[in-house]
Amino acid sequence: MESAKRGSKNQGGSRIFILRRFRKLVIDALRDQQMTCEGKEYNKVKVREAGIIQLLDRYLTYTSKDVRYELLQLLKTLADEDTDEGKEMIVNTLTMSCIIKFLGSSHQTVRHAALALLLELSKSQHACKKIGNATGAILMLVTSKYNEESDAFASEAADQILRNLEKFPHNIKQMAESGLLEPLLIHLAQGSEETQVMMAAYLVEIDIGHEKKTNVAEKACPALFGLVQSENTEARRAAFKALAHISLYHPNKQILLSSLTTSRCFIYE
Repeated sequence: MESAKRGSKNQGGSRIFILRRFRKLVIDALRDQQMTCEGKEYNKVKVREAGIIQLLDRYLTYTSKDVRYELLQLLKTLADEDTDEGKEMIVNTLTMSCIIKFLGSSHQTVRHAALALLLELSKSQHACKKIGNATGAILMLVTSKYNEESDAFASEAADQILRNLEKFPHNIKQMAESGLLEPLLIHLAQGSEETQVMMAAYLVEIDIGHEKKTNVAEKACPALFGLVQSENTEARRAAFKALAHISLYHPNKQILLSSLTTSRCFIYE
């Protein structure tokens, strides 16, 4: 019995030693690759061509926070270049949902490294679409943005990423659905007519909380009444639908009347 227990403990200790040794080897290899690629575009190209990014994707599920941190650092280095080629290869190869999950990590270093990587990737238009399509990505980023008191760095980084993601209207819609309405309202007021039509349609589709409906009406009505005057039938139809939807909330009716009066005065001038 005693010898069996000792044997079991020895096996357990050997297994832990092997795992720790393997983890150290992985970390050292990741650091070596990062040093090889830092500031050296030629080396980055060679690393990509060698299929290293495909290999790195396998390590995204590794549970060690140190491995995750070094992995994210290396990926950011590979993404950090003047062209979008590296960024596009990374988002096309990696399991983006794993990167997004790191935003909720209990380890700050991992969260910050994941945000730094996403910020670099979001400079590419193609990557913006991939990030926006990743399940839960925009919701996690909006949550981080509003969490300024507990993590100022994460809040600022998430804000910058979200601004970059505004390149795609569907991302703006997801932001609004996650409680971040400002991008939608800004694009409704300042975007091209095509963009304004999409934003007006989104106003009808998304569920806006009662506490925000008045603010939305105040900011959206001037732009919507502007669309009503468009020669484009689709634009007028989208504007009328959005105005009708806004009017369903009784306190907004006075805002609608006020905006209509202002709009008429502007026309007659």
